[in-house]
Amino acid sequence: MLAAFLEYDSALDFEADAQDYELGLKCAHGIRSLAAEYGILTAGHALIRSSTEFSYTKTSAQLQAIKALCDKGIEELAVLGPVADEDSMSRGYAVFVIWSDICRVA
Repeated sequence: MLAAFLEYDSALDFEADAQDYELGLKCAHGIRSLAAEYGILTAGHALIRSSTEFSYTKTSAQLQAIKALCDKGIEELAVLGPVADEDSMSRGYAVFVIWSDICRVA
């Protein structure tokens, strides 16, 4: 069988989608790292606090995928927006800071 060599097609580049997915992966990585560090094997609770409306929208859309990537130890996962008040966050949470390079306007 003979076929022409593949050629690059810029129409198949999905840079924005790749960056959105990377943000979800970073969130899952941070949650897994904290769960491992503190020995949380079951019934873990995690919060994702977004600093911008854009990151809030993107992480909220990926909530189920992020939870699936966090393994069975995380029982509850929620995303808080940038205007969430301090009362919506419980005391006693550990923090894992994720710096997103996503600088687009939604």
